[in-house]
Amino acid sequence: MTKKNELKKVLKAWATSTTAHGFPNIINNEIKLLKFIWLFFLIGSSSYCSYCLFRSFADYFSYKVNIQYTSVRYPSIEFPTVSICNLHRFKIDSNLSDFMFYLQHTKLEYVDNYLKKLLNKTPNITFIDGLTLDRYLNMLVSDYHYRNMSSDDKEKYSFKYEDLLINCRFNEKPCSKQDFEYFYSSLYGSCFKFNSKKYMNGSQRKVSTISRSGKNNGLMLELFTGNSSEYSFRRSNGIRLFVHNNSVPTIPLNDGIYLSPGFETNVIVDQINSNRLPQPFSNCIKEESPSVKNVYFYKNTISLNGKYEQKYCLVLCYQKFLIDQCGCFDSNFPSFEWSFPCQSEKITCIERKVEEFYNSKSEIECFENCPVECNVIDYDLKISFADYPTDFYSQILKAYDEIKCEKKFFSNEQIKKTTLAVNVFYDDISVTEITELRMKTAEQLIADVGGIMGL
Repeated sequence: MTKKNELKKVLKAWATSTTAHGFPNIINNEIKLLKFIWLFFLIGSSSYCSYCLFRSFADYFSYKVNIQYTSVRYPSIEFPTVSICNLHRFKIDSNLSDFMFYLQHTKLEYVDNYLKKLLNKTPNITFIDGLTLDRYLNMLVSDYHYRNMSSDDKEKYSFKYEDLLINCRFNEKPCSKQDFEYFYSSLYGSCFKFNSKKYMNGSQRKVSTISRSGKNNGLMLELFTGNSSEYSFRRSNGIRLFVHNNSVPTIPLNDGIYLSPGFETNVIVDQINSNRLPQPFSNCIKEESPSVKNVYFYKNTISLNGKYEQKYCLVLCYQKFLIDQCGCFDSNFPSFEWSFPCQSEKITCIERKVEEFYNSKSEIECFENCPVECNVIDYDLKISFADYPTDFYSQILKAYDEIKCEKKFFSNEQIKKTTLAVNVFYDDISVTEITELRMKTAEQLIADVGGIMGL
């Protein structure tokens, strides 16, 4: 017997004994029409099975994810860190003459002239190249900060805790100066964090938790914004408030809300934990990932911010572009410690290069250099307002001011223009978990293959 006949005999024996019904029916049937029908179904089912196998493997290696939303209730929950900054960098009303003397020893005559015009009640102040006066003066003052002011001077001319806080309660108990951590912001001056990992004296502290929801169990503040509006460097008056995770050492960028004098603001907080799957499911990175340790912007973000955040990294990338093009950075955003903010003569350069940045591949390159982080703790805020203070409560504030001899308040109208209240609290002791789950696991792939082969 030849090898060809031997092979034919083996294949026929397999075809007649296999559990795949198409093969024995094709071999054993004497009627050609039935042979053809069985052949047609065999080819069709084999083609469909091959397609299903291809789709299963394609789905597995496409690394798609499902998003799972869950609300988890806990016996107690960590209270977020709340940072407050006065929109006025300087407490000019009490130190104006000293501050003027200090400015005269600098080369920033624009700021010096601006203050002199205000003192002389000159009504017209020129806008530079179409920018608002607010942004223009912010750039000038930022440059002044970086070049001339020591840490002691910054603290001397900024609002202190005693200037800012009228009243503070947390979880139905009074809070004090030691419950806050001081930090200096290049954008806002002196700022204060409540429920960070440090006390005012710099010692470590345990982060506070709460077990009940509602306004009385959150943070309740009454704040004084200062009487310096006539000589302010800003076009708006009030407080910038940030609600963020305590692991973030600096204030979040562009996440804060403005608090206006004359109002009591309720800030209802909902904590959201987002957990993304790393590569190959997305381009997100974990802080401990060794593959990004040498990336320039990643390293500088960690160095300046203490923790990697994509939005902070994107700002540094934007600032690096301006530094390369104009030789200075935009003082409206944080930047590298070794660089200087742009002065007035560079404003035109910034305007031109910012437009160029957003209309070129530079912005895309920044997103490539600054991937999103895999694990994020964020807070969703719901805000409501009420009029504050009433005439009755204004009398109480004046009496309180007289007892402390601080001389902040002298009329109901002035109190309404310079004070505000804010309450930060949870309306439910729960956390919203947003988790990415692999759409098709290895176990599901094996089950699919077994099911398809059975078909």
